[in-house]
Amino acid sequence: NAQVGELLERAYSQRDDLESRLKAKQSFQESSKYNEIKPDVDFSVSSRYGHFDRDFADEGRHDTDYDIRLDLEVSIPLSMKRRNEARNRRFDLKSKAREYEILANRQSIQEEIEKAFEDFLISHEEIQVQSLLLEQAKEKERMTRVTVETMPEVIKGDPQREYRQVQRDRVQVQE
Repeated sequence: NAQVGELLERAYSQRDDLESRLKAKQSFQESSKYNEIKPDVDFSVSSRYGHFDRDFADEGRHDTDYDIRLDLEVSIPLSMKRRNEARNRRFDLKSKAREYEILANRQSIQEEIEKAFEDFLISHEEIQVQSLLLEQAKEKERMTRVTVETMPEVIKGDPQREYRQVQRDRVQVQE
């Protein structure tokens, strides 16, 4: 699985479409943060200065107190607020859709790489088995050749025919 991880990293770095989509997603998120409609805001400020005597039951009733009140009212049109909320919601949904698209793309690449890696392992094992069978056929051919040359009386039937049969078997294994 470590090999599959390395193959995945290499595939992700070599795939232009994934890298460009990631960059597009990042730039889209950065630019959309500041893309709100600024509403016409109504400010109203009111202030009041007052002088009053304290209540007679108060300890410091002979003191006078001053009261300063400052009121600030900000009103934002609701249509602008709703439009900004809708725009933010659309932005969130678009960015989630892009994330899911990139994730699906990565998963399909990962599945392709894992399948290719499994196919490679299977073909590698088949090649190893084929090479072992070929080595076995070559050894049998060599033993038959040595036997035909040194002790032809051991072989039942025609020694040359037996040697040709072993050669045909080796060629069949090679194919």
